[in-house]
Amino acid sequence: MPEALRTAEGAIRAWVDFEPGRVREVSADLNLRGVRAQLAADALPLDLETLAGRAYYRLQEGGYAAGAQGCASAPRRACRPRGGFSLALAQDRRAARGAVRANGIDLKIAAALLDYLPVPREAKAQAQRFAPRGRLLDSTLVWTGESPAKASAFR
Repeated sequence: MPEALRTAEGAIRAWVDFEPGRVREVSADLNLRGVRAQLAADALPLDLETLAGRAYYRLQEGGYAAGAQGCASAPRRACRPRGGFSLALAQDRRAARGAVRANGIDLKIAAALLDYLPVPREAKAQAQRFAPRGRLLDSTLVWTGESPAKASAFR
């Protein structure tokens, strides 16, 4: 188990694809209770009643893709409908590019969770300043450039 995961009960089923000299893809189905984790030194400790769903990380040409589909709930809070998100970043000879996809993500809850995740302080500060609310449904942001802030093109 990762050192960041302090305690949890339940089941993790994982699939790992290898290629010579490296891991190509990891997928894991999670069904955990009493999850206690510290994901970064400057992040608050995460204390979840349940964590269920699927997470993945995949190497791609010039980059990687990662995402999750599932549900996490804090103590004494009802489990929200399952939402999902993914992030893909890549670099080739011409340019860097990226894509973020989200479906069923509650923005207020996502902004509150940033304090528990390894996210740059500036991103946390912006989320606090803008206080997002609402729900993302079938949303996609695709860009060309180093990051969305430095993008030369969006679609």
